[in-house]
Amino acid sequence: MMSLCASLGSKFDDRTRVTPVVGEVYLARAIADNETYRAVVLEVTGDQCRVQYIDFGNEEVIDSSSLMQLTPEMSVSSVAPIAIKCRVDSTKLSADNLEKKLDQAIDGSFLIKIKILSIENSVHSVEVY
Repeated sequence: MMSLCASLGSKFDDRTRVTPVVGEVYLARAIADNETYRAVVLEVTGDQCRVQYIDFGNEEVIDSSSLMQLTPEMSVSSVAPIAIKCRVDSTKLSADNLEKKLDQAIDGSFLIKIKILSIENSVHSVEVY
């Protein structure tokens, strides 16, 4: 998916711009690294929009001109979002230690175990240990 995003992202120009619609998924050029990722539009304010990168979960406010239409093979109906919303409901770790261990898991230096307790409204209630 990332190589498809990069390939399509290399074709950004004035002809590929879209008018953002809240709830729609587009290809978005991220401010943080100037790479392109699939993103859902959460809010539109003037020529800015707040997006959530559906394969990572982070959010960012970007210029609307940084959006372009996805190709069919990149759509959510073709490839489901990789990131899932989770709420930690149970852990044996302290809050500070949990945050530290999650950061370490993200950078690959620590392995955490997550047990899904329930799923409600697309939010996974999890136990972390």
